Amino acid sequence: MNPYSPVKWLMARLWRNFGHVYGPVYRSGQMGPLRLTITYLLLRPKAMIALNQDESSYKERFEKWFMTRMVGVGYASYNFSADGNTDPKATNEVITSLESWNKLGIKCIVHCAGGRDRTGGVLGMWLMRYEHANLKAWLEQSAIHRIPAQGWIEAVIGECIGWTP
Repeated sequence: MNPYSPVKWLMARLWRNFGHVYGPVYRSGQMGPLRLTITYLLLRPKAMIALNQDESSYKERFEKWFMTRMVGVGYASYNFSADGNTDPKATNEVITSLESWNKLGIKCIVHCAGGRDRTGGVLGMWLMRYEHANLKAWLEQSAIHRIPAQGWIEAVIGECIGWTP
């Protein structure tokens, strides 16, 4: 098949920054209505964490409406900075929720606008805290989606060695 075929182009756009992280937890960039609907139908997640929500765009408002209607209490949104861990209390809440859902085998999607900085950072901190991965494995996995911003890398390293930035 031609590497520039319309099918490959469509799939690259549809599944941008989407990937399996650990167990039932998936990472993603922010999804539009069509991608969100298809993802929901294929995965049937029971939880979603949005890390960049301020509900200023139609995508964010539609996602909240759709996921609250379909998933119910398993939807949570946070307004995190792309530059680093600016709210340790909220980050801790997200990481604790991820581990609880992971232990119960509940499918969860974690995303931010691009699926790189906030998503990669928060998931990296979760993987370090609960020893699901080491720093090298997280960096290798993150390189597929692009390495997060320096502030998130520092937060993940801090989680790995036991200090917070």
